[in-house]
Parts: sequence; structure tokens; C-alpha cells
Amino acid sequence: MKNPIILKILSCLVNLLSGLFAAILILYFQDWFGSGDTYSYLFWTIPLSIGIAFFGKSLLNLFPTKNKILGLLMTLIIAVAISFVCVYGVYLILGPWINAFSIPIFFLWIIGIFFQLLFIDKFIESERTKTTISSVLKIVLGFPIILIFSVISIYGLSFFGSYLSRPEPKTFLIPTNFEGGFKLVYGEECGIMPPTEKGRRILRIPANGILIVQPEFVSGTIDHEYYFIDEDGKRTKIEQYENYSNGTKNIPGIRLGGSGSMGGVMPDGGFSSESPLAIHYTDFQVYPDTIDRYNFKEESKFDSLTTTLVEECRKLKK
Repeated sequence: MKNPIILKILSCLVNLLSGLFAAILILYFQDWFGSGDTYSYLFWTIPLSIGIAFFGKSLLNLFPTKNKILGLLMTLIIAVAISFVCVYGVYLILGPWINAFSIPIFFLWIIGIFFQLLFIDKFIESERTKTTISSVLKIVLGFPIILIFSVISIYGLSFFGSYLSRPEPKTFLIPTNFEGGFKLVYGEECGIMPPTEKGRRILRIPANGILIVQPEFVSGTIDHEYYFIDEDGKRTKIEQYENYSNGTKNIPGIRLGGSGSMGGVMPDGGFSSESPLAIHYTDFQVYPDTIDRYNFKEESKFDSLTTTLVEECRKLKK
């Protein structure tokens, strides 16, 4: 096969598959802890592999050698250097969140880049030219441009996909003077089917703070509106709570805590969020003032109440 475009695409696959194989081995010995991080790993690896596909041969030509052992060593050094720079680049984008990876992306990138460079060196032909300042600048400037363009393209496709699959806009009606947490429990046949008003799903939060609904959870671009509602039905709009180092904004306000699951019993006796008995929900917090009064004991009681109400709801359905 002599088509350079196809060979470059295949080199990207070599990177992704070799890194993914190493990730699976690591996850196996971790009892699959952190398996969800493979998606993020692949997301950041795709633009990296594209950059290597374009400039891998030029990088190898900077250090020409006929000694196979020395050549392997130089390839490994190049892979380590690129991986280090990429980890730092991702850190600049994600900040401390890069530490949330449960798999060692630095070593996985070394493995993927190393095998991709070996593939490129073996199958992609190019004339070996003398190293010049212009050839070095071509790599130094071109490689980051390809990476940035690839990341922007992938982000754009991801955003477009999220837009197409976005959930229905939601309007939350919360009792006046309500404070503390509330939960929206999804995917329960015994739950209510929220009405729709002007294209928005209306979710009226009860006094106990737990609303159980039939629709399944749908990820995507969030479009939420929040209102306090009094006994006469008068609505007062409240904004999303924001708390920055330079001050707190939007008080009173609502903070979207995130989505999660309470595991259920599996047929084999285990306990998992994949169980048909699992409870899937999204957490919210109402802040009437600037005090962040999170209480683990109260949260535990709230979770227990959620479980009790969902179980009672399921029994009524039967």
C-alpha cells in the first residue's frame, strides 16, 4: 500500500489501538475502576495522533540513524517528549481536573506515539533531507497548529452532536421559601409525566424536595429556568447560583449539582448502578443567602428518603 493518506489514517489507528489495549490491561488490574475515563483519553488522543500522522516522519528525519537500537531509543525519546508536552498542554486547558484521570494518560500516550512512529518509519516513505532551521520551524509551528485545529474540530462535532441530541428545555417551579437540596428522579414508570408549556417541560418540585418522573435522563446542552412559586401561582424567577473567589453572585440562586445513581441489586447478588432497580437522579441546591450550608448528615437522610419514596412509588405501580 503506497497511498500516504491511508497510511497516515492507519498510523492514527495504531496509536489509538495500542494505547487502548494498554488502558484495558491497566483497567483489568484496577478491577475496571476508571473505565469511564477511556472516552476522555480517546478524545484527547485523536488530535494528538493526527498531529503525529502529519509530522511524525519529519520528526524522525531530524535524528537519522542506521543503528536499529539507537533508532528505537530515539523514537522512544521523541514519544516521551511529545507526551510530556501534551500532558502539560491538557493541564493548561483542564487545570487540576487532569488529576481526575484514573488511568496514566502520560504513559498511554508514550505507548501510542511510540508504536505510531514505528509504523510511520516502516511504511511511510519520504526523502531524507538535511536538517535545517526551516524544517525545524515547520515542525515547531505546524504541529501545534494541527493539534489546535483538530481539538477545535472535535469540540465542534461534539457540541453539534450535543445540540442535536439536547434534552427538552425544563422549567423548575420551586415552593417559595424553599431552601436546601432537591432531587429530580428519572425513568420511573410510577412517576408523573410532566406537562409541557410553550415547549418547556414543567417540573413542579414538592415540599419534600423529591420529584419522581417517567422520562429517562437525557444528556446534552442544558436549558433550565428556575422560579419560586407561591400559593397563588405567582412565579418569581431565580438565577443559577455562582460562587467565585471574588464574590458570590445570584442570591437567592440554584446550583445544579450533577447527575448520579443509587445502585440496585443485580441478578448475581451484586450491587450496581446498572441494575434495573437503580435510582437515577439529578441533584440541585437552593441558596437563599451566601452561606454554603452543606451537611453530610442531612444529605444522607435525604438520600434515604429518596430511596424510600421511590420504593413506595414502585410498589404502587405494581
